[in-house]
Amino acid sequence: MKNQPTKFLFVRDLTVSKPFTSLVSKLIQIYGEDLSVADLKKITPEEFAEQKGVKSATVDRFTKFKKILDGAKIKLPSLVSTSKQDEELLEPSTDDVSAITFDERIFDIELEQSGRRKKVENKYANFFKEGNSLLDVVVPAEELLEPEIIERAKRYKIAYFSLTKSERKVFSKYEKYNVPYEEMTPLFLLTIDHSMLKSLPGFGSLASNVLRGIHSRILGELQKDEPSGILILKEFDANLSLDEIEQILLEDLENFSSFDIPEKLLQVWERRLGYKTEFQMLAFIGREFGLTRERIRQYENQVTAIFVKGMRVSSEKIHEKIASMSRAQILNQFKKLRTAFCSDEAFFRFISKVAQIDGNDLV
Repeated sequence: MKNQPTKFLFVRDLTVSKPFTSLVSKLIQIYGEDLSVADLKKITPEEFAEQKGVKSATVDRFTKFKKILDGAKIKLPSLVSTSKQDEELLEPSTDDVSAITFDERIFDIELEQSGRRKKVENKYANFFKEGNSLLDVVVPAEELLEPEIIERAKRYKIAYFSLTKSERKVFSKYEKYNVPYEEMTPLFLLTIDHSMLKSLPGFGSLASNVLRGIHSRILGELQKDEPSGILILKEFDANLSLDEIEQILLEDLENFSSFDIPEKLLQVWERRLGYKTEFQMLAFIGREFGLTRERIRQYENQVTAIFVKGMRVSSEKIHEKIASMSRAQILNQFKKLRTAFCSDEAFFRFISKVAQIDGNDLV
């Protein structure tokens, strides 16, 4: 097998024998397309049995499948980066003690149970159980950065839509260690203790290389007169007018259409919103994609959360601006934005989601 950069191993990428193909489909249906092998191993048969539509025979097959995974008797796919940018981020650093082979990258998941990681895991077990997070495991900024860089970093936040897919996956790992997205500030990302981080379950060589790329991008922007790209001013939306907010929302919607969201999820989201298309009911979309109403609802909520996370104008700011306005006033103010939706009802559904308010409160 040739040495080549690879991404985190997902269940959807596994080549499995025929008896397990339906099980893999079921796992993806329940847990999503981004279910990793590492996360799958953490799911117990008891937890799986509680999921809707799972029969006892499926649980038995699930148990056998986990044993096969533990024995590494599966055929591993040839995984390669999907973009040039990802490939550059995932290349082994010349600072590494030795080159990381493709096999080592694939089986980095297995290192979670190695002696080195076991020691670190035990060391921090109570630390995380007590409600602490990676926010508490940082190096003092003064030891790493110039005072000017520290002050500039405090003024910016991360522009979510500028992150690559591999970078967002690493961010999701932070969230598992009690770090909400809004706390993933440039200063935090520049001062996290990487020597400790790399030893935690979920943070292997791939994640380490991605983090080095993020680190370099942030530092490069902070050294510019007017940082952009991965950075956006924290007070970006502080003094925006309603006209400016409308224009930014239109731009974010347009950019989101070309964001690397899976096409199926993006279609579900746009149809459920009535954005540039007719609004469609859960059952109608479900029949077309062969999915349940609940699964379609999950897709809709999942993509909405991604969009809200990436908006340049915060939900709080939009809420603040429209809270005292009537529906007629909102329609009059956001005429351009309204034309992007199939109806007034669809438009207000969108506004309610991005402002994170109950649509019934818009009077």
